[in-house]
Amino acid sequence: VTNGVISFWTGVANSNTNERMRIHSNGNVGIGTAAPTAKLHVEGSQYLNAAITSATTKNALDINIGQDGFSYGNRTDNYGIIMRTNSSLLGGPIARINFGDINTTTMLGPRYLSFSVGQTLNELLYLTNNNGGNIGIGTTNPNAGASLDLGATNKAFMTNRVVGPSAISSPSDGMIIFDTTGKCFKGYGNGAWNDLSNCVNAPLSFDATYFPLAVMSSATNKVSATGFIRLKGGTGTISPPLNTVNSTGVTGLVLIPMNNTYDPKGGTLYFNISGFPAPHTPGASANFTFSINGSPITWTVSVD
Repeated sequence: VTNGVISFWTGVANSNTNERMRIHSNGNVGIGTAAPTAKLHVEGSQYLNAAITSATTKNALDINIGQDGFSYGNRTDNYGIIMRTNSSLLGGPIARINFGDINTTTMLGPRYLSFSVGQTLNELLYLTNNNGGNIGIGTTNPNAGASLDLGATNKAFMTNRVVGPSAISSPSDGMIIFDTTGKCFKGYGNGAWNDLSNCVNAPLSFDATYFPLAVMSSATNKVSATGFIRLKGGTGTISPPLNTVNSTGVTGLVLIPMNNTYDPKGGTLYFNISGFPAPHTPGASANFTFSINGSPITWTVSVD
């Protein structure tokens, strides 16, 4: 005991002695230091082994922040664990883990845990069990109806980027990806992947069954009918473009394409059939053969 300090030493026969711990008169305890600056000041590494405890609790470290007559342990108190550097070059805080009750005056019950990175208490990531669980990134007030609330006003949300839906081994309803092959967003629902934005390089698929099964001749023998094709994928432009097609079988009719562009997410090509059919037996067939991006299509309609 020296000058209000109790120190503990180790050695053999008063030789090779080393001070291991000291207690100062102000109550500060130092391990590995002769100048403790806090209730417990440890220089060097620590190891907490909770694995061998036989206690009912398995808490490796128990930190209390609320005590009657002292502190509520709430947002105003904002207790935490700080990590810092004492380097003379850009010294100061590095990161801080913050925790407590969400209320700013007394206590409400819901708790929060937040993480600050940098030299300011910025709480970049904020979690709370309020409203069944909320996470805020860039906000300490996540929307009550959102599981995740992104608060930045000058940054975007970036989802997972994969080469295609086949990369997801176990898809589930509600999944969203960015397809790096098709350069588009896709969402999974009702057992299938669906395009959420225009995709490039997506294979073209179409349904050409929406042509008229029969066309009627007017009193002047003029024919007028419409048909259409549903498309999905591709580039949104038919190449080479569709042109007017003359009928075979019952001649004298023409198939006129009304558009050569469509929405790759799900579009439509429209056609008109008109003309004066050549003499024919009622119910005879008029054929129109054309192709969409190299895929042949033949429409056969019955002419009265």
